[in-house]
Amino acid sequence: MKRGPSPTSTTAEHLLGGVQRVRTRVRGFAPWSPEKATLALLDQVQGILDEYVDHLPLTIRQIFYRLVGAHDYEKTERAYQRLVASQPRPPRPHDSDGRHPR
Repeated sequence: MKRGPSPTSTTAEHLLGGVQRVRTRVRGFAPWSPEKATLALLDQVQGILDEYVDHLPLTIRQIFYRLVGAHDYEKTERAYQRLVASQPRPPRPHDSDGRHPR
């Protein structure tokens, strides 16, 4: 018996093996409303970027260790992941002004 898309299925469903996507990630500019703790962390990150302006771009790991050393940030994998998750998506490389951590 030949298998193919049913008359009611979409091309995407066929490509996904019949699975329907209920939710996909946001495309383009995503709505973003960080909590107070995240805003405080971002202020600290901005301070580090301002302090190391002659050494840009900095990696997230470099920023993490500066937070640990100068701002008593917790030195755990969980804290590192929290820092990574707090960063907005950086611009594409051709749009980079060097002020976004990589």
